[in-house]
Amino acid sequence: MTLRPAGYRSHAPSALTMNPTLRLLRHPPFRNAYIVRGIAVWAGFRLVALFFQIPHPNPVEKALILAVTGAAVFLDARRRGEDLFLGNLGIPGRAIVACALAIPLVLELLVL
Repeated sequence: MTLRPAGYRSHAPSALTMNPTLRLLRHPPFRNAYIVRGIAVWAGFRLVALFFQIPHPNPVEKALILAVTGAAVFLDARRRGEDLFLGNLGIPGRAIVACALAIPLVLELLVL
């Protein structure tokens, strides 16, 4: 039998602590920075597509824009050393890409 102090409650692990990709949601400064960077990079690539007279990209081009956006945000985080810091907190690199592509993915689906 284990003695515990009065008022002790054992908590079941939540989804935010169990899934390493979702742990990034618990760090608002990093999360918000990756969301803003993702939107900015995506908007830049869409403007480049408009410059080259591609106003309505086909699904393959949309997927390419999203892939390049995710890669650019991840490489920027790697350049700043943020991926190593977050890796020490148990947050994988795919979480950076997933957070950066959350809003651009919805916007790509809404843009006709």
